[in-house]
Amino acid sequence: MKFESLRRFDRQAVNLLCLVPASVLTIQYFQNRLGPDPVQILERRTGDVALVLLLLSLVFTPLRVITGFNRGVKYRRITGLYAFYYSAAHFLIYLGLDYGFDFSLVTRTILHSSYLWLGLIALLILATMALTSTDGWKLRLGRNWKRIHRFVYLASLLVVLHFALAKKGDLFRLRGEVLFPLIGLGVWAILMLLRLPPIKKWVSRFK
Repeated sequence: MKFESLRRFDRQAVNLLCLVPASVLTIQYFQNRLGPDPVQILERRTGDVALVLLLLSLVFTPLRVITGFNRGVKYRRITGLYAFYYSAAHFLIYLGLDYGFDFSLVTRTILHSSYLWLGLIALLILATMALTSTDGWKLRLGRNWKRIHRFVYLASLLVVLHFALAKKGDLFRLRGEVLFPLIGLGVWAILMLLRLPPIKKWVSRFK
């Protein structure tokens, strides 16, 4: 009974932590504390939080391999879902507050902006994963469930590239704002390497 209560407390604590950025941004927005262009700040910060949570959701499996800490894996779904929620908020702010739901203008803009294409594809992948994240869908899809959810690796890379291009950074020539995109890309690369069977096997020896 105590163990079950602890598990519920853990999940509630993680949910509350994931809601902190949204709460802070909401308060700052209604108190006019987001500067002269609050919509742009909302766009950027919801996007930043989505990226951090998405990368965080990929940490728990390698962490289990390295440390043997199994309890962290249950947070993977929670952080992944919140990554989608913040991504959806990021897109809705762009669509509604920035463009006033002018779909024709948004469509023209997306067609001529590669970084928007990357972000939109990533959002569609995350939406599919969020929709199929329940136990019911896991049973319905069977083996295909894992195949679908492996697309998170592609989605996370697309989000990092979307972030870099939105920052007007050139990762290949190291021009513009590239520091944080490079950090994001480096974290993503490390998390992918730790999933490779030879590296996973080598790392697990140090537990």
